[in-house]
Amino acid sequence: AAQLELVLTRFSLIVSGILFYLFTILWLLPTYNLGAWFGVLTALAVVCELATALISDNGGHRSRLHGIVAWTMAVLMMFIAIALIFVPGVSIVAKFFESILLSYLVLDWFLFLFIKSSRKLFLIFQSTYILCFYLSILAVTYIR
Repeated sequence: AAQLELVLTRFSLIVSGILFYLFTILWLLPTYNLGAWFGVLTALAVVCELATALISDNGGHRSRLHGIVAWTMAVLMMFIAIALIFVPGVSIVAKFFESILLSYLVLDWFLFLFIKSSRKLFLIFQSTYILCFYLSILAVTYIR
């Protein structure tokens, strides 16, 4: 069961990362005229997402590397979410939803960094963090 969970997690991270990058390059960048900086930020986040999926967190140097790319991915995702709030073409309603979801991302950081007992549920927090990030992208996309 644990092996199946690992395979499904890796698969979902890889597929969502690739689809998000394609979506960003083909639709998000041109629709909102975001520029190359946003494409680079997205590419870095996706590379970190793919590395997080492919590098096992099973002790030793691989765990350290996994942690570095996972945290880098989380920071980059937060910057992407923040940047989208300030895009002129995004509707005020989408910005509102984006702000609520961004608040959860900040809460997630706070819980993990300052409330030690929350670390027992780290995988749940990681999953909901990524879910909220992608929901914020959907809000920007579909609430117009």
